[in-house]
Amino acid sequence: DYRHVYVPVLWTMHYELIGSMLLFALFLVMPPRWLRFIGYAIAAILLWQSYLFGFVAGVVICEVWLARGDRNTALRRWIFIPLGLYGLLLGSCPSPTANGFYRAALPGVWHDDSTQAHSVGAAFLLAAVVALPPLHRALSVRPLRLLGRGAFILDLLHFMVLGSVGAQTGIRWDGHLPYTLAVTLAAAVTIAASLAIAWIYTGAVDEPLMRRLSRVNALIRRIQIAARILLA
Repeated sequence: DYRHVYVPVLWTMHYELIGSMLLFALFLVMPPRWLRFIGYAIAAILLWQSYLFGFVAGVVICEVWLARGDRNTALRRWIFIPLGLYGLLLGSCPSPTANGFYRAALPGVWHDDSTQAHSVGAAFLLAAVVALPPLHRALSVRPLRLLGRGAFILDLLHFMVLGSVGAQTGIRWDGHLPYTLAVTLAAAVTIAASLAIAWIYTGAVDEPLMRRLSRVNALIRRIQIAARILLA
């Protein structure tokens, strides 16, 4: 029950762990491409009412993007503009309960309208970003790449910064400054502190750990190759 946890925004970790394990299992077996797409279709049907659907949609978008070659004409690409705008609309659906406008915007009757709108909206928006080179380039500029580099740690830590440094700033200046200015200052301090902590933690902990895991993975692959040669 995520209403009674200290960092409620980390409810996503439940789905991220399960979804990652599903993809790792798939890639470990790595069946032929046509068989993988059959598996994606079955998984999409089974996970349609869950946030795990996003993992299926993401890997399908990846597969299509890697195999696209030069077959995507400009006309085909620009079809993704309304698709991306539709994805933005669905992604803005209020949670936990969708209102009548969003229920009308997402055809069909779902077990959870909000979950469905967010899942489908995210898939459409990601597909548009991948398919539209101008949008892809705009989101690949250096400042945004740096933000993306620390995004995972920012997601993990920002709520604790909000509840400590940010809250204390608001309490400290409330009464000394107009309320709007006190809140603005607290927000600015929260954002600055969150970005700084995420940047330090990413460089000092997360990326070194990822490099070590990459070396372990490379060693495992060499052992696998050696085993295949010996067995052959």
